[in-house]
Order: sequence, then C-alpha cells, then structure tokens
Amino acid sequence: MRRVACYASAIVFRDRIDFGDRFLLTTTHIYYRRTPSSREGCVGSQPNLWDLARGRAFFGFESPEKGLVMNECVKFDFRITAYTPNTIPMDRLARYMCDLANLMGSAPHVHFEKLLRGSTRVCVRVEPEDAPKVRERIALANRSDPPADVVKTVRSINALLREDGATGFLNQGPAKLYTFPGVNEPVPARIGPIKEAGVLDGEIVRVGGKDKTIHVLLVGPDGQEYKLVTTSRDMAKSMANHLYGPVRVTGTGAWTRNEEGKWELESFAVQDFEPIEDRSLIEAFAALQAVEGSGWKQMDDPLATWEQLRSHCA
Repeated sequence: MRRVACYASAIVFRDRIDFGDRFLLTTTHIYYRRTPSSREGCVGSQPNLWDLARGRAFFGFESPEKGLVMNECVKFDFRITAYTPNTIPMDRLARYMCDLANLMGSAPHVHFEKLLRGSTRVCVRVEPEDAPKVRERIALANRSDPPADVVKTVRSINALLREDGATGFLNQGPAKLYTFPGVNEPVPARIGPIKEAGVLDGEIVRVGGKDKTIHVLLVGPDGQEYKLVTTSRDMAKSMANHLYGPVRVTGTGAWTRNEEGKWELESFAVQDFEPIEDRSLIEAFAALQAVEGSGWKQMDDPLATWEQLRSHCA
C-alpha cells in the first residue's frame, strides 16, 4: 500500500491522473477540482473521497499532511436477467451467491455489498490486494481448458439460469468479464439407457433385498459406487460371503449419457463374479514368471521394469 500526495491542479487521462512527475492509477472514479475552494467539476459518485485542504488535494480520509493510503475495495457486478431485488426468493439468491463465491475464490476477502436496482444485480466488494487474483480466476472460465472446479461452478450457475429462463453477466465496471448463456446455452440431449456387457472390479460393501431382485453395492478402486442387481439368491449368498473383499463382476450394464456428456451406469445385472486375490507385488510377479513363455521370466529385475512402465503411463 503506497502513500501518494498531490497538488490540486491535475490533468485527467482516462484511468490515470498525472501530477507532474507523480501519477495515481485508479480503477474506480476520477475527481477533479478547478480551484481549492470549489466543489465544481467533480466527476463520479463519491465526492466525499476528495478532500481539499490547505491548497492540496488528497484521495482518502487521512489528513493532508499524511497523504493518501489507497485502500478502496474493487467492485464486481453479477447481473441475473430474471426477478428483481424484491421478487427473487431468498433461497434462490443464496444458491446463486454460493456459486458466485466459488467462482471468484479468495473467500475471506470477497464480500457481498448489496443488491442493485433493475433485474437482480449482486454487487460484490473485493479487498484490493485480492482483486487481481479474483480477475485471474474468473478469466480461467474463458479458457478452452478451465480447471474442473471452475467448470463445475459455471455449469451450476448456467443450470440455475436455465431453470429461471435467464442469462447472466459478471462485470467489473464497464468491463465484461464473463457471460453466462443460461437459457440460451444448447443442452446435449440425454441418451440411453443403452445396455452393454462389461466387467467391474471393486469391493462388495452391501448385499440385500426383500423382493425377488437382490441389490449389491460395489465400490470401485476410485471410490465410485456401482449398483448391481441379481435375481439369483444363490448368487447373492455367494457374493455375501465375499463382503468387503475384492471381486471382479461380469454382467450387463445400463448406461445413460447425461446432459453434460458424461456416461453414467444406472444399473448392472450380475451374471457371474470371482474373487480377486489380494497378494503382494512380489507374489504377483512370481506368478507371472511361472507362466510358460512369459517374458517376465527372463527379466533380472521385473519390479524395476514395472516401475519404469508406470512412469511412462503416468
């Protein structure tokens, strides 16, 4: 934070004010006084930021002798072309603001200020030292390869806007930082379900059901849950004997592609399964080397070769 003192005579150039060999950069309002005793010529909406005293002009609230401490927050404006401040439901506004906070980041330094008139406009105040970080994060949404959390937040905001039949705009002053297409965004058609044979690996964590269809919950290595079904009680009993153990399940899955273009497994009809042996790498390589004609048998250090293969695939 830098102190700046200046004399009353100033030349105004867009977002810069020149004071001879000193200049002040500002991203908000610019104020100009013709004479130390006149309040005419003020441009902007915050004349209290200008203090004329003892023939000197100062921005800020400190005394003329101390000069200026630049600590004005930066304002962002999120506009929703639906509702008004008087009609938007509070829970709906909360959902928009939660997503907006996630998009802007820097949570401790981003503050809600007020709702502006017209369509719903959320005024956000950002502490000056974090404003560049917020702008950079918003700019990520305009990239062709934005981070996953930014993509998720933008999709959430667009989904809300689509439900409200609206679009959205995130601005800083006259600068448009991001446009949310909302209701105008083309939505991929939902496809499916499509049935396809497949294989799933994971750990059985639940087996049960009161009717003829028995439900099995399988948790994959990545933590994803798969809902399996079988009509065979014998199969269900056999699977229950391997509860919390690693298994490989074969069967037919019903897949659906959602509006985001991702394939989801709705259900999986079990045809058969087998336990997966839980053994060490050394035991696994010993088994591979025991296979007749295996190339692993001729390797002096199969573990080193395996690590090298992993590094190439990473």
